[in-house]
Amino acid sequence: MTDTTSKDTPRLALFKDPPSSIKTLRKSYKDIMKLTEKQDLQGELAGESHRASIILMAALLDDALSFQIMQHFCFRPEQDEYEYVFRFEGPLGTFSARMEIACVFGFIEDATYQQLNIIREMRNACAHSKHAMVFSDPILANVAKRLFHPLGFIPQPEAGEDIKGAFLIEGILLFNTLLYGSRAAGKAVVIEGLHSAAKSPLPDTPQQQ
Repeated sequence: MTDTTSKDTPRLALFKDPPSSIKTLRKSYKDIMKLTEKQDLQGELAGESHRASIILMAALLDDALSFQIMQHFCFRPEQDEYEYVFRFEGPLGTFSARMEIACVFGFIEDATYQQLNIIREMRNACAHSKHAMVFSDPILANVAKRLFHPLGFIPQPEAGEDIKGAFLIEGILLFNTLLYGSRAAGKAVVIEGLHSAAKSPLPDTPQQQ
């Protein structure tokens, strides 16, 4: 078969800038300067499969962790500065790296680090497994149960109880912990919201000034 390709033949636009629609899409999901609103978070998590709820929860916690780290910067970054600081090949480029740095510098407590690491491992399993991932599977359930009391906030579910529901509540408490800077503060916000008869366990997301 004759190769009709030559060095002078115009190439497909493989290495050119992406179209504006793709740039807009990237900007929409990379905008971490504003975190997920409470009603959006509640709705998203409630309707997802077990696998998807774990992956989504990990992504939301990663965003909240980045938000918490950003509170300790010596400047308030613009979006392009944020993207550079948290670029993939940089020291803050992965969820695990952000967790370690936040723990080492005291931005998060040890228990928070341990819970985030458990959820990160669950996310990795859900993202790469070729098999169904459900909380009724003892392999996944045994890892999920490590999130709860005494490490976490709520009691460990008994056999037959809703592990997914407990996982989401624990994750929401952890989300608040990252937003408000400590486990005590995060728990207090949730309790206050419940006492005020709010339908959602999440308070309004704090935004940067």
